[in-house]
Amino acid sequence: MKMLFSMFLIIFFIQNFIYLKHIVLKIISIKINEHYIYLLSFLNVISSIIWLQLIPISLFWAYLFLSVFYCLEIILCYKGALMNKIAIALTIIIHLLCITSIVNSLLCFITHNTINYIINESILFMITKIVTSLLCIFMMYILIKLIPSKYWPKLVINQDEIKIFVSLEIITVACMLSSSAAYHVDLFVKEHVFQQVILGLSWLIVQYIGIFMLIGFEILRERKINIERTLQLDNIYKNALIEQSDVIIQVDCKTGIILNHISKGIPNAHLIGLSYNQVISDVISNDINVLDREQIKKVSDLNYMLNCFKSGKSQYSFEYRLIETNKTNFEWFKVNVIIKSDITSNKIIALLIINNIQKEKDLILKSEIDELSGLYNKNTTATFIQDYLNKNTDGILFMIDVDNFKSVNDRLGHNIGDRVIEDVGRILRYIFEEHNIIGRMGGDEFVVFIKNYMNESKLETIATRLCRLMNKTYYNNNQHVTISASIGIATVFEGINNFRDIYIMADAAMYRSKQKGKNTFTIYNYSPQLQLISSKSS
Repeated sequence: MKMLFSMFLIIFFIQNFIYLKHIVLKIISIKINEHYIYLLSFLNVISSIIWLQLIPISLFWAYLFLSVFYCLEIILCYKGALMNKIAIALTIIIHLLCITSIVNSLLCFITHNTINYIINESILFMITKIVTSLLCIFMMYILIKLIPSKYWPKLVINQDEIKIFVSLEIITVACMLSSSAAYHVDLFVKEHVFQQVILGLSWLIVQYIGIFMLIGFEILRERKINIERTLQLDNIYKNALIEQSDVIIQVDCKTGIILNHISKGIPNAHLIGLSYNQVISDVISNDINVLDREQIKKVSDLNYMLNCFKSGKSQYSFEYRLIETNKTNFEWFKVNVIIKSDITSNKIIALLIINNIQKEKDLILKSEIDELSGLYNKNTTATFIQDYLNKNTDGILFMIDVDNFKSVNDRLGHNIGDRVIEDVGRILRYIFEEHNIIGRMGGDEFVVFIKNYMNESKLETIATRLCRLMNKTYYNNNQHVTISASIGIATVFEGINNFRDIYIMADAAMYRSKQKGKNTFTIYNYSPQLQLISSKSS
């Protein structure tokens, strides 16, 4: 018996330490040093001796004493609102009452004795107390594992809910204590014992429902606040976008219906509710530059947006050229696409934010273009050609030097010299296709990089035509100067992977044209054994 009693005291100490340290302290903070929890656990063990002595006399007074003791302990040693402390203290009392009722009743089934007999039989009585404490430890362990640390303080946030919870606890304690009056009956009734098991189990379940509801309500409340904050931020964000954007389109990706369409800050009510695919298809067919249409069809498609969202890509952008009214000029626009899930309506919403970026394009173009000739400047030309060579192994470089340009400036004046540069720019744009790289390297030196293979016959045709168009006389008063072009041509071959190398070859070919008397072209041919420059008369 002494061994059982000692075992109970040790287990009861562990139970109280876990309760005070790992349950109570997670919810409310302690007023004293945390190390005093050992002392409080020991005081609870001392109180249990009194509590055990009272049980055979009166279960009501025994648990009333224990309830008062725990409540005073929590109230005096821990911080927080009074109702919070009472709620926490009554939790352990309910566990002890409910588990005791279940354990006593199950032992009755096993031994076929009454609860009164078990209470008064010292060995069986101590066994029930040891099992009850062990079960309390086990259930506290389960709670600690199930409930993350961040959720424990949420139990006592809302005081109105805590008052309801305390009321429920008081009713539970009252019901369990009132049912304990039957413990002193000496008659073993199976139905009555079974009723005690169900009663203890039911009130314990109610207790846990209350605990998880307190946490659940606070999580829902927190989620609602986050949703409201998110919606508020979204509204602020959308308002800012509306003010700064040319067009905003909001579309339901699943149904394909336009939810909102705003142009220059003004809602277009006649477009809301229409099919996004139909509206965007009309825009692509009628208003977008033909060179951009295929790409825009792909990246503006709803299936493309949904696939991006499913793969974790919630944002992307693209650019297109919008044809102006006269169908000849165009302006650049940029579309930022933001795809997100709307938690309030269970929809996947795409927001298309469209802005005119022509000014930005103009600034970029200004930094890339030689102002006088209208062609790419030296740095831009070299960069574009090198970028091409990094990815491709073909191409042809024309090096064009304006013959007698210095004489134009000296004899006719720099105004005429500027006009020569302008005319050369126009001629080069006229002869060579738009997708090729045409640039002015400085002074009277120009380059053209053709981005594909061309046979020598066609090269000669283009070079001859260029020499013919460049051969022109300029006048100023009684003075006149005839200009022409000395052209060097170099073809990209295996081993050439940078602009500098092909530039040197084309420059060497152009120098040979100068030596031959100008107004001609030279094609640079290369082999490992022999460097051969072949000249052709224009």
